Amino acid sequence: MGLFRSFGTLWVCIELLLFLHIWALGKFPACFKLTQAETSVAGQPYCGNSSDSVNVTINNAADATTLATACPTIWGNVYIEPGSSGDINLDGILNITGSLKPNGDSAEFTNTQITSITSSSLIQIDGELSVYHAPLLQKIAFPNLQRVSYSIFFVDAESLTTVDLSSLETGGGWLRLAQVPNLTTFIYPLTMNTQGDGSVGLTETALTHVNGFTSTPYAFYVANSPFVEGIAVEISETRCLLTSDSSWEWTGSVIFAQNSAAVNISLPNLASTGGQLVLGNCSALSIPALNRVNGTFNMINATFKHLEAPNLGLINGSLNITGSFSG
Repeated sequence: MGLFRSFGTLWVCIELLLFLHIWALGKFPACFKLTQAETSVAGQPYCGNSSDSVNVTINNAADATTLATACPTIWGNVYIEPGSSGDINLDGILNITGSLKPNGDSAEFTNTQITSITSSSLIQIDGELSVYHAPLLQKIAFPNLQRVSYSIFFVDAESLTTVDLSSLETGGGWLRLAQVPNLTTFIYPLTMNTQGDGSVGLTETALTHVNGFTSTPYAFYVANSPFVEGIAVEISETRCLLTSDSSWEWTGSVIFAQNSAAVNISLPNLASTGGQLVLGNCSALSIPALNRVNGTFNMINATFKHLEAPNLGLINGSLNITGSFSG
């Protein structure tokens, strides 16, 4: 029980480190600096061009339709205003060279009344795709979106049930779904990758299975999702993060914890972790390739009948196993 309580404190620290890291990197890479003053959609919107980037703001469904009809490419950012509402449909837009995200900081977006944000035409976003603090949002669907260059954040949307990113090949540096307790459907290719200095984090969802992923992120975690009963992830390693002061952080962790009471975990290709490995409520565990854990290896409340780790050579920390075993 003491180990479980300690993990609660540890989880808060992990969340804080990850968010501090993304803010330390800055909201936008240097290439996303804009030269054009912010422009609300009114009449014929200005789409920008390759030498003149824009910020376009959307206040309602009509604004979205007007923008999507006029601009196959948005040379800059598309901002969703805090007071926006209804179904935001961006059919017609093929490419956004900046970000698609709320306007302002997260606190200012708490009053949005949007119910969906979709586009069947959008192929690429060169910046960030984010939606947060959207209590009425039920659906996010970009079925033909192939690439998001920077990050994907869908956070604090209690009514969200469906996320469709069924063509996404690259999800940027960060993929983060959190505080979405009714999210039952997350459609994505099993070969979807993340890239850069980022991580995959799925917390507080209603998902039952998490599968796929073939990249080598700086961390991978699935937690506080009480219906997750199966995790089959194809990653081969997680990496340590070399910071600007040349100190190694422990964000290379793999953490699957506080999910359903019995979780079948399969990590067929995982050879090494850059940080700790925490596996909670394992009813079955497959780690045939695991060779190195660069931190503590915790198996909390395990119930599998036997454990085989034929290639495990190094745990750079302690090994802690709790639970009941039979067979």
